[in-house]
Amino acid sequence: MDQPLFDIIFTGQLVEGTDTDSAKSNLATLFKTSADNVEKIFNGKPQALKRGVDKAQALKYKAALHKAGLLVAFKAHQAASEAPAAKPQAPEQSQYQPPQQAPQHPSQQAETAAAPAQKAEDDWSLAPAGSDLLKDNERQQSPEVAVDTSNIKMVSAFMEPEPEVKAVPPAPDTRHLSAAAVGEDLLTEKPEAPPPLPLNLDNISLAPAGTELEQLQDQRPPLDPDISGISIAEAGADLLEGQVKPPPPPAPNTDHMSVAGDK
Repeated sequence: MDQPLFDIIFTGQLVEGTDTDSAKSNLATLFKTSADNVEKIFNGKPQALKRGVDKAQALKYKAALHKAGLLVAFKAHQAASEAPAAKPQAPEQSQYQPPQQAPQHPSQQAETAAAPAQKAEDDWSLAPAGSDLLKDNERQQSPEVAVDTSNIKMVSAFMEPEPEVKAVPPAPDTRHLSAAAVGEDLLTEKPEAPPPLPLNLDNISLAPAGTELEQLQDQRPPLDPDISGISIAEAGADLLEGQVKPPPPPAPNTDHMSVAGDK
């Protein structure tokens, strides 16, 4: 399958920050010609710079021309057999190629290689910024989908979330209740009072307010124990003297053990 070919079109616009004089000088240097030979290219209209190049070459041309300050676009190359019927003429490969009438000197060919073609590109125009490049029949039609967004609400990320609205429960039925008057005894049926306790309080009286109460005193006689038969032993004395002590356990057998290094 043949590779697609492209035409390189100068849109008539320059890279931001590039003035016209610098772009002319850069383009003349790129095509090794004088600035006068590229003067007609800068007329504000799209101009074909190179025709019938593959994708790799087109990208190289675009990078070089962008570095020179020119904004270019690609157009699918139309072969001579696909072009509309017209008077026979030699297939035009580039607007920078020399005329075919007579051979020229190599130095003259280098100068005329960058000369623009006289024929204008009537089938091309530059659309205004923001224009729709696709026609209505070229657009992909998507079926409309009915989406219920009644329960969706757009809020700002900086807004505090609204408090959740809670459902208020219905009020209870109080038709069977009534309010008693102030001071009315609510207990109509009081329980019987408990019988009094049989306590003898004859020797108990209540002192007047502010009376200093007496403190209870211990009237028991002090103790005087006999400690004549008790003495304190000296520090380190054997407190179990005279008592039979259990024999100490036998020493473990260490005949099968040896100290490392002994021979």
